[in-house]
Amino acid sequence: MPIYRLVKARDDGKLGPNLVPSDVDCVKWLAEKKPQIIGTPPVGPSGARPACLFVTQRNFIAAGTKPITDLARGLESIVGRRVVDATGLTGNFDITLLWTPTPGLDVQPNAPTGGADTVSLFAAVQEQLGLKLEPARGPVDVVVIDFVERPTPD
Repeated sequence: MPIYRLVKARDDGKLGPNLVPSDVDCVKWLAEKKPQIIGTPPVGPSGARPACLFVTQRNFIAAGTKPITDLARGLESIVGRRVVDATGLTGNFDITLLWTPTPGLDVQPNAPTGGADTVSLFAAVQEQLGLKLEPARGPVDVVVIDFVERPTPD
């Protein structure tokens, strides 16, 4: 079925400005009961940032000390397809991704934007993270119902 592969956007492997390697030890962080929100809430691209936490909203993703596989999973509900991490990146990252939601169009990689100051999710992934959502085909888990019967009274 159709999927997206999350890959590095640049041949030289350089990452975008909003994808920063993190060396925070979350086990230690949480054991010391440090806050998972750094700064003044709410969490957002220009507000507080999460530590050892992944936050997804309609127009942004903010994550602290999370692997790229978590980013791929977070993007799945937004793009409407399975997203497979094919970046080869290991370790944890601080991630900030901001885009302009386009109702009904976010699942299309080349969807037109609404104006000069808007950015599609696909463009944001490339510009802000240095990654790219590449259309592909791959295995997808599906549920098949092969028999249905009305319940009988007890």
